[in-house]
Amino acid sequence: MTKKWISIFATFLLASSLSFAEEPQDAFTYGFFDLDGYDRLRGISTEGFAIDDNDTIDSNTTWTNRLRLEPVLTFGKFLKIQAQGDFFNGTLSQEVDGVTVPTGSPEGGDLDEAEFNRAWFDLRTPIGLIRGGRAPSHWGMGILANSGDGFDDDFGDNQFGNTSDRFLIATRPMGQEIPWNLILAFDRVVQDPLATTDDDAFNFIFANLYQTKPVTAGTYIVRRTQYIEEEKDLNAWGFDAYLNLNYEIDEENSLFAQGEGVYIVGTTDLAVDKLHNPPQEGEIRQAGLVGRGGYKNLWSQTATEVGWASGDSDVLDNEVTAFSFSPDYNVGLILFEQLLASLSEKSASNAEDPLLRAVPSDGHTLIPTDGSVTNAFYVNPTVKVWPAKGWEAIFGFLYAYAPQKLIDAFQTGLAGGTPTNHYGGIPDESLGMEIDGGLSYSQIAESLGGLKFIGGVQGGYFLPGDAFNDANGNGLDNLWTVQGRLTLQW
Repeated sequence: MTKKWISIFATFLLASSLSFAEEPQDAFTYGFFDLDGYDRLRGISTEGFAIDDNDTIDSNTTWTNRLRLEPVLTFGKFLKIQAQGDFFNGTLSQEVDGVTVPTGSPEGGDLDEAEFNRAWFDLRTPIGLIRGGRAPSHWGMGILANSGDGFDDDFGDNQFGNTSDRFLIATRPMGQEIPWNLILAFDRVVQDPLATTDDDAFNFIFANLYQTKPVTAGTYIVRRTQYIEEEKDLNAWGFDAYLNLNYEIDEENSLFAQGEGVYIVGTTDLAVDKLHNPPQEGEIRQAGLVGRGGYKNLWSQTATEVGWASGDSDVLDNEVTAFSFSPDYNVGLILFEQLLASLSEKSASNAEDPLLRAVPSDGHTLIPTDGSVTNAFYVNPTVKVWPAKGWEAIFGFLYAYAPQKLIDAFQTGLAGGTPTNHYGGIPDESLGMEIDGGLSYSQIAESLGGLKFIGGVQGGYFLPGDAFNDANGNGLDNLWTVQGRLTLQW
C-alpha cells in the first residue's frame, strides 16, 4: 500500500505550480475594493451499493454547502491584493463502518467551519508580473494542478484546490507585443490532495506560455522534492504540455480543441518490493493524457473528451506507474466521483482497522482517490443545448475501462499478493458505462448589483462492468444519483 501512496502522491508533484494557463496578461482595471464570491447548496440522493465483500452503503440523501468570499483590493493598474475564505463549508454525511460517503465535500462534518486559506498579491513591474503569498495553483485543463475555483465542470463541483506559499516572476522577454511569457517560480506546498504543511514539499518551476485569442500553448518543467516522516523522501521531475485552440468560423459558429499531456519520472525510497523490503531507489514512471474537441453555435455545443491515466498492475514491485488526475477534474457523476471514491475509502479504513491489520501500512491515509480518474481510459461525449434565455440542458455518455486490471491493494495483501479486486473477485479491465444529464436555469438580477442565480438538477445512471464482480462472478447492481443544485454568485 505504500506503493499505492507514492503512485498517487507523485501524480501531484506539480500540484502547486502555476495559475497562468488561461489568465489574461493585460494590466489591472481601476477600482479599489470588490467582494466577489458565491454560495452553493447541493442536495444529493444516491443509490446504495456494496463497498467490499462484506459491507454496503445504504441509500442516502445529504446536503452540502459552501459560502466563499473573495475580497479584492486594486490599486490603480499595478497592484492587486486578493484573499479567499470558505464559510459554512461541509456536508451532513451518512457514515457506515467508519466510511464517509463522498457526496460532495472533501471534509464533511458540521456546517460551521470558517477559514481564510489564501491571501496573495500581484504586482506589475517594468520586468513583468511578480506574485507572492499564499496563492491558488492551476495549469492548463487542470488534470494535474487544479485551483478548485469556479464552476468549470460539466457535472459535479470543485472541492479541493491546490494552494502554495509562492514567489513567482512572469515576464515577456521579447517585449509586450510578443505574447510569449517566461515564468520562474518557487513554491512551498501548503495544501494539495496529498500534501500539507506537515510535509516539507517544494517545487522549482520553469515554464513558458504563448497566449493569444485563438491559441494558447505552454510547457513547464518542475522539480519536486518532498521530505516526509522517518527520513523518507521523494524526488521527481514533471513535464507538462498544454494546448488550447479556438477557431471562429463566423459570428455564430466556432470550433475548439484542448489537450494536456503529463509525464512524471523520478525516484523514491518509499516503494516496497515483493519481499516488503524498501529498495534503495524505487522508480517513478507515470503518464496521463486528456483531449477535448467540438463545435459550438448560438444554441448548442457538441464535444467529445478522451482521457487516459496510466495504471499499476503490481502494487508490490518497486516501480510506481499509476497516474491520477486532480480530484477537481470531474468526469461524470458516479463511477469516479462516488463508486471508486467509496471503494478506495473503504480500503483505507480496512488498512487501519486493528481487527484486520496490527500495524497500518505506510500511506494508508492517502489510498482514497477523492474522485480522481486513475488507471482508466475513457470516452465522454457531451451535448449542451440552450433552448431559451437562461436555460441549459446537458447530456453525457461515459465509457471507461482500466488499462491495468482493477485491483484493491488491501484485498491483494490479504490474498498473499494474488491480484484481487475490492469484492474478493478476479480483477478485470471493464469499468462500465454511465449516462448523465442535467437541466439548469440562470438569471442575473441587475437591481441587486448583478447577483446571479443558478438553479437546476443533475442525475446519473451507471452500469458497472466486470471489474466489480465478486468471487462468485456476481456483478454489482446498477447505480443512480440525483443532485439538486442552487448557486448564488456575485
